[in-house]
Amino acid sequence: MGPVLLLIDERLARYFSRLPIAENRLAALILLLAAMVSMPAISAAEARTSKAAMESRMLAMQQMRASLVQTQNQDDQLIKEMSAVADRLQKHIRTVHNGSRSERFEEKLLPGDARSTQRLLVELNKAAGANPYGKEVAAGGSRIRLVLDPSLCADNIGGLREQPPEEWHCKPGEIVVRHNDFDVAVIWGGDSTGKPVFNRSTRHYNLICIRLSR
Repeated sequence: MGPVLLLIDERLARYFSRLPIAENRLAALILLLAAMVSMPAISAAEARTSKAAMESRMLAMQQMRASLVQTQNQDDQLIKEMSAVADRLQKHIRTVHNGSRSERFEEKLLPGDARSTQRLLVELNKAAGANPYGKEVAAGGSRIRLVLDPSLCADNIGGLREQPPEEWHCKPGEIVVRHNDFDVAVIWGGDSTGKPVFNRSTRHYNLICIRLSR
């Protein structure tokens, strides 16, 4: 039988190969025992505990990944619904344009009275559909909110897409039509945290700008 060489480098291997077989086996056995002694002993219970901890971490990572994918899908659905609301609002604006005889630039294109506003909200809410985050955002299930903001202007839309104000916050899935009651409106929707939803394709916050004037 050839020499038994375990856990030794080449120099030791050459040394042990010159020893008699019995001494060679004994030296190799001593080295092997020394290596085993130096290794921390792991009991069967500790091994089971370690395996359970690893399985728990793997499960947590899988749950985090599933939650992330779900949130991304919800955000993408919200962005689609925002576009549908914007299309419906633009249709309303074209209807007002075509039915109005006024040539004033300052003509209001969003309803000013409560009844007309409620009718518009019902139409926009139909365009939005069900909340992708599975939450009821308001009494009656309405997801649309009109907000008057006199400081809003078309020139600062680019900056708002980069970083919307901290006070822009709503319930998850709610869609806000923020307008200055003059010439521009911005549509944005709240993500799972209530902040304006972020568009991963454009790398900006998803704000849809609509002109209200002629």
